[in-house]
Amino acid sequence: MSSLHQRLPFNRRMIMKKRMLGRGLANLIRNSWLTMAAIVVMLITLLTIFISATATLALNGTVDQTRREKSDLSVFLKSDTPENIYEALRSELISDNNVVQVDIVDSAQQSTNLNDVIDDETRAIIRDMELDTASMLPIRIGIRVADIDDLDSVREIVTDDLYMAYMDPNSYDYQFYNGDNSKVIDTINRWARYAQTGGMVLGGIFLLISILVIFNTIRMAIFARKDEIEMEKLIGAEPRYIRGPFLVEAELYGIIAGSIAAALGYALLWWVVPILSGAGIATGSLTDIVYGWAPLVVIGVILLGVFIGELSARMAVRKYLRY
Repeated sequence: MSSLHQRLPFNRRMIMKKRMLGRGLANLIRNSWLTMAAIVVMLITLLTIFISATATLALNGTVDQTRREKSDLSVFLKSDTPENIYEALRSELISDNNVVQVDIVDSAQQSTNLNDVIDDETRAIIRDMELDTASMLPIRIGIRVADIDDLDSVREIVTDDLYMAYMDPNSYDYQFYNGDNSKVIDTINRWARYAQTGGMVLGGIFLLISILVIFNTIRMAIFARKDEIEMEKLIGAEPRYIRGPFLVEAELYGIIAGSIAAALGYALLWWVVPILSGAGIATGSLTDIVYGWAPLVVIGVILLGVFIGELSARMAVRKYLRY
């Protein structure tokens, strides 16, 4: 008897939930046009948030990749620079915390490298002019840094009077001071901020519209069932049983809109990722996260839709259902 008594509350709860689900589904079907409007607006909201998040991931990945690829600097010393000078420069640079690697390519190696990349016609011109590229080309000091934005200590070493006296004037300014690498990184960073800010603004606008649409949809459903609700109150129906179907209806909006938004988002990614990769946008981190964690991403999108729906419904229920 005692075990039966313990099962009754659970059975009752299950019956109530089943009925609330059934009535929520009925409300969703009954108000088909309002349901469609609410789902479409929520779909746009979730898709905007999804696109904004993936765009930010892609651009941030591009920034990280660019930082790695653009972290190599070069300074050039005159071809007749004594070995002890550029070896001293190497030692100072490698002792800097921001410097990862220092490579020295002397004039002879520079000449060999040049000979490997030029065409036969250019090679013939050099030979006819009897140019000794091995003695003409400057010594290249290749510097790989950990943080391309923190070059003060490296610049201080390189601009020491001892080394500046041997610096090749035709290449130093271009390679070290023009800031092309930083400009590329700053540009991508700026676009990442634009994508994030734009996505937040658009997402916020559609989120507000979505809440208002669902709020009004639930409000109209409450008004349409006003007499039925009053009857339920008179016979002693619990408040949670009365408001439950409206919450279920709004949650179903979120489930449907979230599922469609996730499907459309992944279809869009499948189409656009090769295009972005061809345009030089790093998509590795994006695909690793979005594809590697696909079940969690889909569940997250759906749960966000459920949260938006339930929040809107609770606001409407609190305002228009009195107990």
